[in-house]
Amino acid sequence: MKPSIPKLAIEFIKADIEREIRLASLSEKKTYGLAAKLFRLPYGGGNFMCAMGLMCYTEFFGKQLGIKRGSRGNFDSFFAKLGKPYEELIAEHKIYDIFRCGLAHEYLIKKPGTIYMFGDVSPALGFTESGDTYFVVEQYYKDLMAAAEREFVVTE
Repeated sequence: MKPSIPKLAIEFIKADIEREIRLASLSEKKTYGLAAKLFRLPYGGGNFMCAMGLMCYTEFFGKQLGIKRGSRGNFDSFFAKLGKPYEELIAEHKIYDIFRCGLAHEYLIKKPGTIYMFGDVSPALGFTESGDTYFVVEQYYKDLMAAAEREFVVTE
């Protein structure tokens, strides 16, 4: 039997991340400039905020699996459920320390790199050949929510 997760939690996650993805997408359109001036809207989306939130949501989902493993264990257990590329990545690197703790406690990934809003890579975070980090918000969000859909029953 799958563990359950409150619908409200899923709705909060979707609202937070999808709002920033839409804002980043709209900011790339020429017509956005006029609306931005009229309504004092910011350009871009919160790439760091989204990356940090997604790392924390990964840990949250891990805790909802019902296996008491502590913060790192919760994160690692759900991160591996995002798919084979993530399983392989976490087996080789300290993803929790470098990405999750870096973003949550230092507001930076602990190694040089870039956080992108868009891109089509798998896994959606990792290391370049030169050792720099990358994080692709929209793709990680898709992978995270697909894993949540597979692992949980959503309850009212």
